[in-house]
Amino acid sequence: MSAASPPRSGWTGSQTPSRACRGPVSRSSGAAPGWRSSAPGSRARRRSWRGTELAKAYASSDLFAFPSANETFGNVVLEACASGLPVVTADSGGVLDIIRHEENGLLFDAESRPGFVAAVRRLVEHPELARSLGRRGRETALGRTWTAVLDGLMEDYARVARPAD
Repeated sequence: MSAASPPRSGWTGSQTPSRACRGPVSRSSGAAPGWRSSAPGSRARRRSWRGTELAKAYASSDLFAFPSANETFGNVVLEACASGLPVVTADSGGVLDIIRHEENGLLFDAESRPGFVAAVRRLVEHPELARSLGRRGRETALGRTWTAVLDGLMEDYARVARPAD
């Protein structure tokens, strides 16, 4: 990402860009099929990406912008992290179990459209920060094994089951 080559933006999911802007952001001319451009006059295309198409979408992206305030588990955010993408996401829902602000991604107030725009702009204007967050996000994803997740769940159960002092 640089001032000379601004990233293209796009979104996946069922919401229109006026309600959400969910999905990979890429400046690559070879974006994956199903890409939905935010360029004026672009035609909307909805589809699900799986397998190779999904991997191509992540691989052709510069960052992952996910403003949903209702994500239960954050799987798409974890996928983006595993792909080494810097993540911008709302400070709500399951993503808070994955993203730590300014450590492995950027969080913004889920009710603040300007906050969302500012966070995306920050990564576009500071590519070294974007690369650093992407690297740390990948480390986070690699550490999220089933064993680690289930161990954490058992620790949560044990903490809740302890008698009050």
